[in-house]
Amino acid sequence: MKKILGIITLSLLLVGCSNPLNRDPNKYANTPESQLCINYYSALMRHNIHAKPMRIMIEQRGIDCSRYKEEGMMAGQAAIEYRDRLKKNLEHLGSGSTNTNTKTPTNCTTRKVGNYYRTFCY
Repeated sequence: MKKILGIITLSLLLVGCSNPLNRDPNKYANTPESQLCINYYSALMRHNIHAKPMRIMIEQRGIDCSRYKEEGMMAGQAAIEYRDRLKKNLEHLGSGSTNTNTKTPTNCTTRKVGNYYRTFCY
């Protein structure tokens, strides 16, 4: 029963993510030209799903985004670097059994919870 409920919940979440209303180009109709272009290049670099509707709106409005390309690319690169730093921090948090912020070691205990093992550190 839990598996069926989990499958239903997961399918509802996935359907919500694929909703075409989330990618409506008209959402960007009132966005200022500079912000739309910078966000478009940033989303394009990050392979974001919002890049396509932004491009559609840019084409509909007849905007020339060439002067904002460099700034958008820098914003995209900054977002990628930020994401990579967050990933590195998360990997670092899960890798050690000692706390590097204090001189005392962190005590960790591991116990089995259901079908997986859970580690608690304090």
